[in-house]
Amino acid sequence: MLKSFDSPDTIHGVVAELERHGWVHEEDGLLRLTSDGAQTQTDLTPVVDRVRRQVQNALPPDDYINLIRLLARFTEAL
Repeated sequence: MLKSFDSPDTIHGVVAELERHGWVHEEDGLLRLTSDGAQTQTDLTPVVDRVRRQVQNALPPDDYINLIRLLARFTEAL
């Protein structure tokens, strides 16, 4: 699990907003995507892919690979 940069209050607010949209629900103490949430995720996938390509195209290949490795190390350290 990744440690958040945000406070618990902020996280609870984000979860509450996701619930208000009907994108997640709590089940057995875990948050799960609803069918609307899964559809939203599907709809947003091309946007995420486009941003990923923009970042990748902005950097030389070796720098992009280093960026991904550094971000992975960074999140592991949290």
